[in-house]
Amino acid sequence: DCAGYVQWVLWTALGENPGYLTTASISDLIGTKFIEISASELQPGDIGLKFKGVRAGAQNHTGIYAGGNTWMHAKGAKYGIVRGNYSGFTVFLRYVGVT
Repeated sequence: DCAGYVQWVLWTALGENPGYLTTASISDLIGTKFIEISASELQPGDIGLKFKGVRAGAQNHTGIYAGGNTWMHAKGAKYGIVRGNYSGFTVFLRYVGVT
């Protein structure tokens, strides 16, 4: 899933486990492990979310910014990990460390 992919990328890049991540837990960790940034501050490796928290009947999504207005994200079992433009992210985060 998309949050599992983000967890794997962070773990691989840092060499340390960032902890079990879901889209909801990423939202919950804003202010501790993640800081919110603006779209203009995006750098490769930053995280995107469709929205903060949990919304009834809505499925959240997350991915890793790859630069050049492109994202890496898990699109589902049929497509796997994809790289491309994705305009659905509205919350932008930077990982600030393993606690």
